[in-house]
Amino acid sequence: EPGYTCSTISLTVNMQAAGQEGHFLAAASVDRVGRKVAFAHATLYDGDGSRVIANAISSLAVVPVQT
Repeated sequence: EPGYTCSTISLTVNMQAAGQEGHFLAAASVDRVGRKVAFAHATLYDGDGSRVIANAISSLAVVPVQT
């Protein structure tokens, strides 16, 4: 929503495999945005998308932008 930004409350990253030099693919999604807190998650894949390298979940404070 315009006029708001987010600040990290918590971030958990689970490393699942060693990444090799090269390209990676990432997929991320916002699960829910409330009045004060938002929740999101992401997954990092190797370059061809066949292996999960890491995943993360986060909680974010939704705060008004101060100009």
